[in-house]
Amino acid sequence: MNSISVQSVSVTLGSTKVIDDVSFDVAEGDYIGLVGQNGAGKTTLIKAIVGILPCSKGTIELFGTKVEDFASWKDIGYMPQMGGSDKMLFPATVEEIIALGLISGARFPKNLTKDNRHDVEIAMQSLGISSLRKKLLSELSGGQKQRVLLAKAMVNNPKLLILDEPNSAIDTKTREQLFDVLQTMNEKKKTTIIVITHDIGHIGRYASKLLYIDRKLIFYGSFKNFCESKSMTKEFGGETQHLMCHQHE
Repeated sequence: MNSISVQSVSVTLGSTKVIDDVSFDVAEGDYIGLVGQNGAGKTTLIKAIVGILPCSKGTIELFGTKVEDFASWKDIGYMPQMGGSDKMLFPATVEEIIALGLISGARFPKNLTKDNRHDVEIAMQSLGISSLRKKLLSELSGGQKQRVLLAKAMVNNPKLLILDEPNSAIDTKTREQLFDVLQTMNEKKKTTIIVITHDIGHIGRYASKLLYIDRKLIFYGSFKNFCESKSMTKEFGGETQHLMCHQHE
């Protein structure tokens, strides 16, 4: 079964067609790097996939169910761009913020159960933020906030995890730790992962496939095929394409 099926999808915001007739399938267990220039429609596409934005044309299915009918949101972990965390300045601790990720599973109680606390603890440990448990989100650095929001997205052990530029506010060491966690989830738990990023060379070290869009679908396939693609040579220029592929190696 596919985790995601996108068929002839267009998304219009105002009078602008941001996504134009895009089709692709994501198999269960895939690890996708979603890439493209600023304004290419990456975030818009993801918001359509998770049901935040409606399609003006086409259909999207999650695990075989049309997104408008999909109800098993406990199986989906989603971390939006970092800017969204600026709105989360209410007086809640790191521990409480991460526990909010249990709401979609309809198992978020007024008082956390032993199992709830275990899930939260595992998420914090995996990202090295256990020592921050009692701090407020507003007290954290950008990189620490990023890890908290990632822990919130993964605390429910989702079947599908979607991250929008997760390494935008973190240092190199933390970035590698984060991607090691994602790789473990993908390989051991068979979690389907989509990461929006600008860094094609870096994501090529981890992702099984690259999905490149610029309103339309430009490329979808393995990193090896990307490096050998003549159409991508025309898109980026041979030298730039070579540099990205060399970084992958």
